[in-house]
Amino acid sequence: MSGEMTRATGKVMTDYSKKHTGLIAKGAGVGGRINERVGESVTNIGKKGEGSPDESKASQFVAANKEVLAAARGAVKDDTAVMIRVQKRLLALGYDIGKPDGKMGPKTKLALRDYQKKNGLKMTQTLDQPTLASLEVQE
Repeated sequence: MSGEMTRATGKVMTDYSKKHTGLIAKGAGVGGRINERVGESVTNIGKKGEGSPDESKASQFVAANKEVLAAARGAVKDDTAVMIRVQKRLLALGYDIGKPDGKMGPKTKLALRDYQKKNGLKMTQTLDQPTLASLEVQE
């Protein structure tokens, strides 16, 4: 049950981030993706059952925590991959972002602002949904 609730909470947070801009929306998006992945992992762990009779509760707990941490890391890694695709796209369009590194540095922010201005988008300097769609970059 808790895995399903965590996943549902993550979905609400992710949906919020797609409809809003700014720091809170960005944080909600990252947190939402982490919650969705963790919720899925927790649900899968619950489906596995008790494990073998020889396996201690402590070792089951450690294994479960490793799965949850791997799910959370995977969600954050996805954000980095999206940022790298955005940076490569901006670079291909002639914007100076430096070397694509998956981080929202000052050059990437300026390039996003300039791209948004040139394309009639709200200048948020963030990877909001309208900007991702305009750049034709998939999440």
